[in-house]
Amino acid sequence: MPRTPAALARFWALALGYVLQPPPAGFDSWPAYVESVGLPADEVERFAALIDPQGAGSRLLFQKVPEGKQAKNRIHLDVDVVAPITTGPKSSRTPSSCARQVPRSSRSVRTR
Repeated sequence: MPRTPAALARFWALALGYVLQPPPAGFDSWPAYVESVGLPADEVERFAALIDPQGAGSRLLFQKVPEGKQAKNRIHLDVDVVAPITTGPKSSRTPSSCARQVPRSSRSVRTR
């Protein structure tokens, strides 16, 4: 599994159809924004966020914490890949979505 916030964000963006959150209005990049508010430049690498491009889903924030991993994963997400309701029954899976993720450190547990 990816270890940096940016790598995790790219992984989950692909899995969920989300996009990286753009910098605030008036800024060309996150580094420009971070500099404008007086934070150290390396703060940019500690965070990454995703948003639903349709505006319906929750924002996801990936944050690097100073302490190392002490136990099992702090979060576990199961993603059930199904075709949109408008295209057919729930049993109509989209194997191409699974195929995109498996090489990126995820694994397919089962197909129906």
